[in-house]
Amino acid sequence: MVYVDGTGKFDPSLVPGLPKGFVVSRRYLPSEYAREEVKVSVGIATGPHGFGARVTKEEPLLIVVVGDPHDPDFSEAHLREELKEIVERSDGRVVIDGFLKPE
Repeated sequence: MVYVDGTGKFDPSLVPGLPKGFVVSRRYLPSEYAREEVKVSVGIATGPHGFGARVTKEEPLLIVVVGDPHDPDFSEAHLREELKEIVERSDGRVVIDGFLKPE
């Protein structure tokens, strides 16, 4: 998993049942820098020091965006759009999922 946090407050370790993963705090990083951090995370997870060939179209790596429902610059839709290119270049081995920050 790669979590991309648009809220600045998300900590997957505090949510029982969520898998461990990389966390990129998009809220505090410029778009280009955050995208590079996600690319590095994807490269590690899908490379020989991560899960390598075990990441497939059938069992892809998930990028999970955590959107802020009150700020369009950090909304789930906006974050998905920022990361679309990474997914398109993955040959189906990386997919995006997401949710909005609970109220």
